[in-house]
Amino acid sequence: MSSLIINPEVGHEEGPAEALWYISPYFSQIRDVVAARGKDYTYLYKEQCIKDQVWNALQQKRTAVIAATGHENASVYTGYQLAPIFWVDMVNEGYDPQLTQNTIMLMLSCLTAQQLGPYMISKGAIYYLGWSVEYVAYVDYGVRKEENSIDQFFFKPIEVGFSRVAVGDMTPIECKNYIAKKYTEYAPLLAPHERAALLSDRDNMVLLPAQPSILVSQVGYGSLGLALGLGLMHILNPPVQAPK
Repeated sequence: MSSLIINPEVGHEEGPAEALWYISPYFSQIRDVVAARGKDYTYLYKEQCIKDQVWNALQQKRTAVIAATGHENASVYTGYQLAPIFWVDMVNEGYDPQLTQNTIMLMLSCLTAQQLGPYMISKGAIYYLGWSVEYVAYVDYGVRKEENSIDQFFFKPIEVGFSRVAVGDMTPIECKNYIAKKYTEYAPLLAPHERAALLSDRDNMVLLPAQPSILVSQVGYGSLGLALGLGLMHILNPPVQAPK
């Protein structure tokens, strides 16, 4: 059982104004947990998180679990500097769906549960966990993964759940339930605006295959939402086009 961990860190920009900058240490921790358990894995970071390297990693070894974060819209998942990696109809551009046959895809990604997730399931992925709306998190600007930092309420349950799936200690269903349970426990500890974001993230987390009725139909582009200090700021992706 091999895992592929995709951690671009740089999306719209680099540094603390970028949402992925805060998430990156949690995905590094996923790698560390998998390594400590002696499990096989491939870890892609920053410039490595582009289509050619991701697809090549999938070609090199049979991948059972993909754990990824990045910006996206309903039909496209992007990595380093918004480079498209997975998108609807990518088989028309040379993608071999056998590469993700029976693969569990754990995607800290907004909106992709609407279109990309169902597409990957239709092409053979066994599970796809993502979000049907924008994932919004609050952070302390310039502070990441420190004790008592607010980002831990949002990202730590994802780190733990994704790690446990990658090492075989949880099923995807148990992972989703674990994250939802932790968000429910943490919500009363947060300010009202932070609590609303956390509960929205809980309620719009989707595990596919699922009934189509739970999917939210939206138009437009979104990204991981980043809240800095007391003001909520959604960082919207520019229109992302699949490679031609």
